Amino acid sequence: MLFYLKENIFKRFKRRELEKKGLIQTRQRLKQGETFGTAFEKSKAVWILILMIVWAVCAAVMIYPSGDDLSISFVENQQSTSTVFADFDFSYIDSEKTRIKRDNAVSEEPLIYKIDVQSTENTVNLVSEFFQEFEKRISLKEGEKYLPNPLSKASIIVQSLSNETCSILSIVLQTQDKRKLFLGEIENIMGRGVLDPGEIREKPSFTFRIVDEKGRLRKKSLKSIDIPVPEEASLEISRSIARYYSPENRKSFEIAIKTIVSEIISQNLIFDSGMTEQMKKSAEESVSPVKVEVKRGNVIIEKGKIVDKEGIQRFQTYRQERESRQGYIVFWKNLVNVSIISLFLMILNGIYLFYIHPEVIKSNQKIALVGTVIIINLVLNTAAIKMFHIFGSAFNLPPVMTSSVVPLAMTSIILSVMIGLRAAAYAGLFVSLIAAIQLNNSFHVLICGMVISIIAGIAVRHSTNHRSYFLRGALAVSLVLPLIEILHLWNLSEKTDLIMISAALSVANGILVTALSMAIIFILEMSFRISTDMSLLILCDYNHPLLKRLQFEAPGTYHHSIVVSTLAEQAANDIMANPIKARVCSLFHDIGKLTTPEYFIENNMGEGNKHDDLNPRMSSLVILNHVKDGVDLAIKYKLRKIIRDAIEQHHGTDLVMFFYQRAVDEGRETDSTVAEIDYRYPGPLPHEKEVVIVSLADSCEAASRTLQKPSQAKIDSLVWEILRKRIRDGQLNDAELTFGELAKIRQSFVKTLTTMMHGRVTYPKDEEKEDYEDDLFKASKTVSDAGKNEDEKDDSKGM
Repeated sequence: MLFYLKENIFKRFKRRELEKKGLIQTRQRLKQGETFGTAFEKSKAVWILILMIVWAVCAAVMIYPSGDDLSISFVENQQSTSTVFADFDFSYIDSEKTRIKRDNAVSEEPLIYKIDVQSTENTVNLVSEFFQEFEKRISLKEGEKYLPNPLSKASIIVQSLSNETCSILSIVLQTQDKRKLFLGEIENIMGRGVLDPGEIREKPSFTFRIVDEKGRLRKKSLKSIDIPVPEEASLEISRSIARYYSPENRKSFEIAIKTIVSEIISQNLIFDSGMTEQMKKSAEESVSPVKVEVKRGNVIIEKGKIVDKEGIQRFQTYRQERESRQGYIVFWKNLVNVSIISLFLMILNGIYLFYIHPEVIKSNQKIALVGTVIIINLVLNTAAIKMFHIFGSAFNLPPVMTSSVVPLAMTSIILSVMIGLRAAAYAGLFVSLIAAIQLNNSFHVLICGMVISIIAGIAVRHSTNHRSYFLRGALAVSLVLPLIEILHLWNLSEKTDLIMISAALSVANGILVTALSMAIIFILEMSFRISTDMSLLILCDYNHPLLKRLQFEAPGTYHHSIVVSTLAEQAANDIMANPIKARVCSLFHDIGKLTTPEYFIENNMGEGNKHDDLNPRMSSLVILNHVKDGVDLAIKYKLRKIIRDAIEQHHGTDLVMFFYQRAVDEGRETDSTVAEIDYRYPGPLPHEKEVVIVSLADSCEAASRTLQKPSQAKIDSLVWEILRKRIRDGQLNDAELTFGELAKIRQSFVKTLTTMMHGRVTYPKDEEKEDYEDDLFKASKTVSDAGKNEDEKDDSKGM
């Protein structure tokens, strides 16, 4: 087994060495319709698979958690080791503030006092009894003595009155109306309520509400100073009644009335502890919890600060909210949501490309390229967001600065030079939408990505070399992105140092994104066989090994290729095609002639025609094989696919007319038939504009060599005849050209060939000068011969 493997490996390496030396041909062939690449290009299953992969990646990056690592823990009254920013808006209940607020509500809730109905009735009854007893006393005749009833308080009060007081009260209570007034004042004050003086002493000032005799809670809250104690109530009643009498007697009336009322009236407000507790509990329950709103991007825990109780509560609430948003049910709900959104965005993108870039939709290769670039950009965006969260927590950088490090311009920078500006700008907008959703539906990220994608794509689309590409891309992103970020942060009133850091990160973003895009382009060009102008321009270097071989081994073909490249480049420029692509394809289109350069007339240096000794069929095989040999050389030297296509297609299925006609003439003599298919190139027909231009330029340049005394009219007629012949023969059936573009190509060819093949003015000969020059040559020859003879004599003497 080991011997078998050793032999096969040795044979494989041996064959590779022979292929490198050109001793045998390579096994690889890119023949139309026979390669895996062709199946890949046409397969609908592959087309669907590519879109499904892009869809899956879009949904994955949108649902991927991008927040900070919340597994860390903080200790109260210790310094924080990292900063935690809020990734979303949330609120939490501040227990400490809620407790303080509820304590304030309980303390501010009035006490409940109820009017003691029995006390009020007793007071009113005491007043009525007093009236009766007082009537008895003032009704006594002179010499009679009032005998009190020891069981009656009213009787004892009446017995304690002095004669002076009795005479004053007799005036106050002499009529029934005055007695009603007296009783009404007492009922009024008792209805308002009378406080116990002892409670005033215990609580000098408090607020309370009163429950009246019917059990109704009065709405108005009163202060303790607003309700009288019995002493104050007596004074108030005495003043109220005495004001109906003359001012000179008012004072004595007040004293007399106060003496009686102070004995009669008593407190009737009783503290209701049960109802007070109930009201305080209701007040406490009515206080809503204190909610603290935390906006997205706000600091939850700041590095270097002492962690307080409120900070720990805020962090724990945020962690719980994050965990609830990442639950099993929520995960599937979010997955369905982001899948629908990404599918909708892909459909919009597809509709745009279908109408603006239909060649992209029809090519699995280009769809795969666009999808791959989008996937790479989305993955890098996610990585950049994650890294920013890590370093942002370490250096106190707020999440609002995330857009300064996300490589939003990458898709546009890459696709602008590989496919086109419009497709690149729209793909960049697609990536920006996904990034905006990743960053909590950030409108700023969407606008920033859209502006950067368009400007960066415009900046790099005409880059012809890698240095220009890097400078254009880096400058575009490094100038525009910092400006957007500075305006955004300034509008948010961020600190100046954060604005400067964001600007520096944006500049670094532009440089790194452009450099990384260049590296990715190298990989994508090899993977998808798509060439950019930058890589094609490198192949235009005349020091390329194949062009150097062509220059020395087939100089006529080399000159022909240079002229064709001039024709093709000018024509491509006139019809707004890619002139660099046309030029490089022209330079390499005939490299297959290196195999047998002497069998092509442009390389014949005055020797006999090699085809004179060959029959027409053999000659045609030599001519036809230069296409196959050219493809083999292109594969061996790893030339771009577009160049291999130009080599394979530049003759299409054209007929080698000279040898075919010669074979037909010989066939008539031998009475044999000639198959036209044997004298036609295998194809395929040219398709891309640049390859079609190379094919037409090749024919026109070769045919122009046959003109005698070429003029603009002759060249125009020749070019027009070649174009008509190609159209009649169906060689342009697959060409992406319009008749208007063919007309411009014809005008370009005529103009270029006319200037190349113009005649020169015949200069007059100066015969005297020519005779003089002949004499100089003769003199120099004589001197040279004399020197040789002397040298021979010296040599003979030495011998």
